[in-house]
Amino acid sequence: MKLTNIAVVLGGFTCLLLGLSGGLGLLLALPLSDLFFSAIGADLWGQWSVGFAIASTFVLVPIFFLEIGIYWVRNGWRMGGTQGSYPTGNIWSWIGRILLAIVLTVSSLLILGVLAILAFEFTVLGVVLSQDPASLIRPFTIMAFILAMYACIRIILWIFWRAAGKSASRGYSLGLAKYHLVDGGVEIDLNYFMQIGKRGPSRFTIRFDEIQEVRGLTYAETLTYMNYIVGPNLELVAREVREVYQWRTGKIARPTAHYSTAKNPFGQKVLLRGPEVFYLISFHTDPADLLEAFRRAQQPYSANSADASPEGI
Repeated sequence: MKLTNIAVVLGGFTCLLLGLSGGLGLLLALPLSDLFFSAIGADLWGQWSVGFAIASTFVLVPIFFLEIGIYWVRNGWRMGGTQGSYPTGNIWSWIGRILLAIVLTVSSLLILGVLAILAFEFTVLGVVLSQDPASLIRPFTIMAFILAMYACIRIILWIFWRAAGKSASRGYSLGLAKYHLVDGGVEIDLNYFMQIGKRGPSRFTIRFDEIQEVRGLTYAETLTYMNYIVGPNLELVAREVREVYQWRTGKIARPTAHYSTAKNPFGQKVLLRGPEVFYLISFHTDPADLLEAFRRAQQPYSANSADASPEGI
């Protein structure tokens, strides 16, 4: 597993621990509400009702962290290597690696801190169980009931969210880029008219002999690749803005860099990178035939390029 994958998994694991710590802290705090309402003379039904209301409200925070953690741990674990053959000699890629080191360090320190908090909470839980286990009957019952309800609701929400997500993705994808395979390359339609409603060119062609790498990326891989491998490349940002403007106004035949529209969770992400071009694009459809066409086009040159050192944007 590469460092980029480890950074994503560590971030997700940190959220998981925060969610667990928050849930355990809430469990330990519920007896305090019982003591308070017993002191003011509230009846048993009132104590149960208030305890359930407090738990239902504050349990959303640890559940949020748990869900975020599960998402990023799963995606980080499944991610392919995001290193690719991107050159590492420029200042921006070095900054990206420094940011990666910072993320790894901060995540490790956070994990140690949360583990210390969890150790303290389990110690307190052990003391309470040894001295007054009856005081935790109501909190345990309330939390178990809430978590059982959430487990049932989560299944329903997952089904609804998946259906809604597919519907939203289909609607949003109408404005995503499209492509058409041509002899020796691919024609890309960035679909700008759908995106910004302004007239001007939206199509350009890339020859396969101009690019060294074509591969699909997931949304998590896209964010990781741009943040830590490419880095905060201000030159690339300025180049995209400048050349897209020049292309849209008819001053150049095409931009040599375009990636900003790929930083969304919709569509199929494809990286097309060469010595003079850098494209990371969200496509409307499955790009399997594009990836296969590039693989076939590269076969005659694979023997010569195997020993070549990576170069490019």
